[in-house]
Amino acid sequence: MPIIEIQNNFFRFSCNPDNGTISLFSKRIGLPSIHNASLRVQIIKEGTKHNLICDSWNPYQLMKTVTNSIHGKLHQLEFSVFIENISQIVRLTFALSEDLPIFFWNAVLENQSSTSIFVNFIEMLNIDGSLSESGSKITRTNETIKPSLSFHCSGWQSWSHTASYREDQIQNHTRLRFFQDVMVQNPGTPVFRQTGRFSGDFFGVLADRNSRTAFLFGFLSQKQQFGSVEANLNQPTKIRLWVNGDRTQLVPGKNLSTDWAVMFPFYFDQPDPLSIFYEAVSRENNILPSGNIPVGWCSWYHFYQNINEEKILRNLKTIDELKSDMPLSLVQIDDGYQKEIGDWFTFRKGFPNGVAPLAEKIKQSGYTPGLWMAPFILHPDSDFAIDHPEMILRKKGGRPINAGFVWNVFTQALDLTVPGAMDYVKEMIETAVKKWGFPYLKLDFLYAGGLKGDRFDNTQTRAQILRKAMMEIRKSAGDDTFILGCGAPLGSVLGLVQANRIGADVSGSWLPQFHGISRFFKKEPHMPSAKNSIQNIITRAEQHNRWWINDPDCLLVRPEIDLSLDEIKSLATAIAITGGSLLVSDDLPKLPADRRRIIEVLLPLMGKRANVMDWLDTVTPHNIRLDLQNDIEDWYILARFNWKDEPRETYLSLPDFCLPQQSYWVYSFWDNKIQKIKAGDPINLSYLPAHGVALLALRPISSNNHYLGSNLHISMGLELSQMEKTANGLELNFDLPRKASGDMYIQLNHSPTKIHLNGIEITFEEVLESVFKIPIDFEGHATLVIQ
Repeated sequence: MPIIEIQNNFFRFSCNPDNGTISLFSKRIGLPSIHNASLRVQIIKEGTKHNLICDSWNPYQLMKTVTNSIHGKLHQLEFSVFIENISQIVRLTFALSEDLPIFFWNAVLENQSSTSIFVNFIEMLNIDGSLSESGSKITRTNETIKPSLSFHCSGWQSWSHTASYREDQIQNHTRLRFFQDVMVQNPGTPVFRQTGRFSGDFFGVLADRNSRTAFLFGFLSQKQQFGSVEANLNQPTKIRLWVNGDRTQLVPGKNLSTDWAVMFPFYFDQPDPLSIFYEAVSRENNILPSGNIPVGWCSWYHFYQNINEEKILRNLKTIDELKSDMPLSLVQIDDGYQKEIGDWFTFRKGFPNGVAPLAEKIKQSGYTPGLWMAPFILHPDSDFAIDHPEMILRKKGGRPINAGFVWNVFTQALDLTVPGAMDYVKEMIETAVKKWGFPYLKLDFLYAGGLKGDRFDNTQTRAQILRKAMMEIRKSAGDDTFILGCGAPLGSVLGLVQANRIGADVSGSWLPQFHGISRFFKKEPHMPSAKNSIQNIITRAEQHNRWWINDPDCLLVRPEIDLSLDEIKSLATAIAITGGSLLVSDDLPKLPADRRRIIEVLLPLMGKRANVMDWLDTVTPHNIRLDLQNDIEDWYILARFNWKDEPRETYLSLPDFCLPQQSYWVYSFWDNKIQKIKAGDPINLSYLPAHGVALLALRPISSNNHYLGSNLHISMGLELSQMEKTANGLELNFDLPRKASGDMYIQLNHSPTKIHLNGIEITFEEVLESVFKIPIDFEGHATLVIQ
């Protein structure tokens, strides 16, 4: 059979049915292409493994079709292949959009035999350059320049470490194996501990740092299966993309379809390089705007499980007393109110009346009550686990599966396919929302619904089971209930939660500890710590306001924790500049005013998605750019982090942030200092603390009167609502929904004679030629008149 092609303005796709390979040639200059990649379906029938479509296809039906879709008009090639000796049909669809530079394909397996089969995996793509006779490879435009490769590994669930690795590095994995692996590692994705070998979930990105080009391999959803990707960067490069079959039973006459797989080559130094992929995923999962970004208080990181009604009410009272300084809107009760994990309808002694009266008091005080729950995981000593052994997910031998070491015990998981299990889950959700009065739910440890086990119903994949469970939860909660997912496989909650945790738990220490011991745990990539939390806050920043509101976990600022003030500023900066939710978790009545101010200057939230400039160049990126504007001007926010264990002098090169090399005013927020840099010069940071951050506002130098920033608000500009010339000088208006006190900087063409704030004359200081520092103190609104 001849080679068959389809093409659009971006690609030429070809398929060779005789050897079962596909190729994708990019028409855009400089971008890589794929040659002779193979596909494979592996099943088990009557105890024997069979590999399908891994060589010649010999299709009995081939169609070229055009169809309208949510991704635009698709030009498709559709193959139907019958494997006669085992009576199986494989249908393959390859599609190019008229509008998008992205390639789609999927597969359907139909069991036409008289006996059940079991699906191991469906390999959507295998590029193996070591098989020279196949010609399988990735090619670049200029093959004479040696590539400098890296691979971006997306973790399975919220807490799973997400990072980019160079070809000479080893991927970070937990050493705590059965203590933690089951929580953070998809059981269908291999773990590599060798140099240059990497794996990830949902999607991965292969990058050449020399040509600044990259190739994304992944899926648009995980409704049907969890998808995995593997990269071997040891020459020659190998890429493998597949869906986890989970040994799912496919009975006679039934079929199993994959989610859309996608490939997408791009230039990764362009602004927002993955926007096409993120937006396609959003369309595929019918993701709608998530509403207001949460701002509030959470009980967990000060009290942990040692909470009671009095502690919640005491913090509620302080929140109300401080609302003019620190306006919060959410009060979330975390773990510790329920008798045990699994016993959601009985309460500990500290909650003699349950949580419904607390929800009512929070609501009457003008705040939103929130509640933490963990619907799919069980403590083995819970009454529910003891009374309902038939609902526990088990291994083939009958022992409960290990759902991870939490609460100092090896936990268990629900088998969500057992009749009655989802009724229990729905009852807890409906009770919390409709009977107790909580319109905000944090649902934690959601991965437990998708663990490997011998289920009551083995005709569904793990991904299908978890996705259906989350759909039932959304239906039970109602569309108006705000759901925050946590510990959640990313694809399973797309379109079903308003917010999702995107990183590891924070803690009061920079590196992981366990009961105060750090020596054996400090390199653990998924355990709670400020460093691990910041890792994914940055590497998953681009998901914010596309897939959900990013939940970076809580901000801790109290002096009693093991974080230095510089580390706290780094955490606050990462949370603020990436735009996600802000929940504080200190005992507020005891919080000193200087630590409260760190929270106050973050309010109101900026809420915008930031650009991570070096996400493919280093394991933990350190350059972030956020572009801001108001009615007066545009400016740039730059954050430069120092992940080293010692202070350092640093020079910021503007091209590293994709900024033109012109002259700028540079205001440093945490230092409250101003400097001028000339065109072509780097920004000199003479002292960047260990684990610290420089947060800068850059404004091009002009000859006009020019606002240069302030420490009133972390945006260094959004606090200014109006700036106008008057007959005698300038009038500036400031607006913030709280009290504010600090300094502002302004460039003036003429030295001021007098300055009035809300009609009262104030002092000022010339700190550089024509640059003046002016103290500001107001509540809500202020008018500054410069004569």
